[in-house]
Amino acid sequence: MEIYFKSFSKFLSIQSFRPILCDRVSSSKSDTRFVTSMKKNDIFSTEHHSTNGKTEDPFRSSFTKNLIGKKQKLGIRTRISVILAALLSVGALLVTTINSVVAYQRLKQEAESGARLASEKYTREISQFLNVGLGAVRSFKSVLEKTRPTRPMLADAFGGFLHIQPDYFGVWAVFEPNAFDGLDNSYRNTKGHDASGRFVPYINRALDENKLVYENCVNYEDPGPKGLYYSVPRQTQKEFLTEPTSYLVSGKWILMVSIVAPVFRDSKFAGVVGVDVTIERMQTKIGSIRPFRNQGYLAFLSPDGSFAANGKDPSTVGKLIAEPSERKRITEGIASGQPFLENKDGFTHYYYPVLLGDAPRPWAVRVSIPDSLYSGDLIYLWFISLVSTFVILGFILLTLRFSFDRYVLKGLSKAIAYSEQIAKGNLTARAHYPREDEIGALLGAMDKMREDLSMYLEERIATQAALRESEEIRKRNELIEAQKKHLEEALENLRKAQNQLLHSVRMATLGQLSAGISHELNNPLGAIKASNQTLLASVPKMRSMLPTVHSILSLASPEERNLYISFIDACRKGDSGIAGLEVRRRRKNISNTLKEWEVPNSDALADTIADMGVENLPETYKPLFQMTNRETLLEYIYLEEIYFRNSDTIRVSVDRASKILFELRNYSEAGDETAVKRVHIEETLETVFTVYQHYIRRGVDLTRSIEEIPPVLCVREEIVQIWTHLIFNALQAMQFKGKLTVRLFQEEDEAVVEIEDNGPGIPDDIRDKIFEPFFTTKDAGEGSGLGLDLVRKLLDKNEGRIELFTEPGKTVFRVFLPIN
Repeated sequence: MEIYFKSFSKFLSIQSFRPILCDRVSSSKSDTRFVTSMKKNDIFSTEHHSTNGKTEDPFRSSFTKNLIGKKQKLGIRTRISVILAALLSVGALLVTTINSVVAYQRLKQEAESGARLASEKYTREISQFLNVGLGAVRSFKSVLEKTRPTRPMLADAFGGFLHIQPDYFGVWAVFEPNAFDGLDNSYRNTKGHDASGRFVPYINRALDENKLVYENCVNYEDPGPKGLYYSVPRQTQKEFLTEPTSYLVSGKWILMVSIVAPVFRDSKFAGVVGVDVTIERMQTKIGSIRPFRNQGYLAFLSPDGSFAANGKDPSTVGKLIAEPSERKRITEGIASGQPFLENKDGFTHYYYPVLLGDAPRPWAVRVSIPDSLYSGDLIYLWFISLVSTFVILGFILLTLRFSFDRYVLKGLSKAIAYSEQIAKGNLTARAHYPREDEIGALLGAMDKMREDLSMYLEERIATQAALRESEEIRKRNELIEAQKKHLEEALENLRKAQNQLLHSVRMATLGQLSAGISHELNNPLGAIKASNQTLLASVPKMRSMLPTVHSILSLASPEERNLYISFIDACRKGDSGIAGLEVRRRRKNISNTLKEWEVPNSDALADTIADMGVENLPETYKPLFQMTNRETLLEYIYLEEIYFRNSDTIRVSVDRASKILFELRNYSEAGDETAVKRVHIEETLETVFTVYQHYIRRGVDLTRSIEEIPPVLCVREEIVQIWTHLIFNALQAMQFKGKLTVRLFQEEDEAVVEIEDNGPGIPDDIRDKIFEPFFTTKDAGEGSGLGLDLVRKLLDKNEGRIELFTEPGKTVFRVFLPIN
């Protein structure tokens, strides 16, 4: 379209208007010089080809034929359709690919989340299952340690547990020789005892689920793997979950794990008690679970890499992971106690460690999700997206073809007809086109060109007459120059008066604020004076005690000196500024601790220690408080704390006074800065906040919402004056009691400051008058009525603007300043 418009304009400038101009200028003898000049400048020059003695413009001929369509090979509509089809196809492929990748990532996240939830769920279920056995073991342990049941009573208790817990295979105990009741000699070679009479009962379901067998434990003194169920808890004296191990029970080899707890009597190891779970039972509970979308499987692995259950390959149950490097990598990951994952054999495996009781090493639940789950959904999604995209593409192309015929070709036909009317010399022709689109703009431009050409000759004739008036224009220019000089002098006087007014307003404001600033300075100066008096009283006493403290510490052991230094550090880090219930709680805790350490005068010492900011006394400080000269050391530490805390008070107060004086100097000297430069608006607001701090503290709730924005190009003194007037007006409107909110933020390329108060608001009948000079609603002597007028003028000078929003109980002034 752009090529067409440029070509069409060239066609009109070359052919259509040349004969018209020639006809018009030939009718006026006075304009022959104009025609000659135009020809010299090649405004109407063209290049023609000669054919049979006739001149023909090849551009015009081919252009007209193409638009009419007599020799059209590839139309505009077809070219645009092909280009758009190609672009849309590429875009569709890109969008489909992006959507597919995003969907894949979302599905991956969903799978990870599902695996995590499944692992948490089944880890919880497995832990609950094993914790039942662990709870039973701990109950038996507690009974055996706190009471002395008989051997038959313990065997009956074991059987009772198996009757109510069908998921567990057996319950057993192994005691050290004569550690149960000292009567081993009376039970030699009886049921539940070995040849020495040692108590080793084992109640199990080896023969039938509903029939219990009472026999002896075996292999408990075996130094190999089969004796680990006894040797490990005897050595570590901690609870233990055994690796999957096969044991011969009632003539059957049964693969199982055991939950074991050590038993102590009189603080000595007496034996162990445990429950057994068969791997077959665990495989039944875990193996059939499909954790994600009814796909995948679960596995339960021991710390050494043995499968206690495997939902994919039950034949691996009770066996180690086959590949040593893989087993090493997985067992190290389980030992870390943190979840991890790996990809192998077309599955993503998520490992979640689980720790049973106080066992030293965790087991792990493995959740395995097949990778085919992702690829299948991804291909389906990609196919659906691609088909739907090409269906939409076909609809778009059909719509485009219809729209091009209706909105473009019809308009171009009208443009061609209009250009032919102008080419024939009809300068009164008009273009009638109802739509305001590109073709309408082209026809409008052609119509404007026709009018301009008609007027051009008339303007040239009028130019001659205008030349005769040049002398009069020269005289008028001299008069204008004199008036300009007078206006510049007036503007300079006005600028000086405005600067004087700004200075007067600023000095008047400083006069109003002098009492408040004096009060603000008195507060830090009073704090400095009080702290200095405290230091004058405490430093001589510290100096007099220094030799005594030095002598005490020189005689103390290195451990006591280190405790002394550590206690000083604890006091420096403590919080001494609390009061009330918290202080009483600290004193009580410290006093109780000192009494437990049998420290004399514990209540008085607790008061001193709590005042130094110490919250409690760890056991490590006990040697320090058992020193004979502890009260002297504590008194010296207390004086040191007084010294440091009063020094901090002086430093903070000096910083506060310096800040007030710095902002006051900035405010009073701002009038000397009239140059335009980059200014941080937040700093100008902070200056005004500091100057008005006395008024704000009397009862104003100030809320500041200051965002970080780029510096603004303006005059700093004038911006400070704007905030001074607006904030003081807000304070007066609230009678210096209420809520004042100041916000600074960036809105597009402007800095915006909002000053909001909860005063009574501005009545509707005076809203349009408040920016007028000398208009005021204040009592006589309280206001000149120039504040808001001055604000508006200063904003005009800095290319800013101000808006007002008011309603009963709320007034907001919004100031906009261009950043660039």
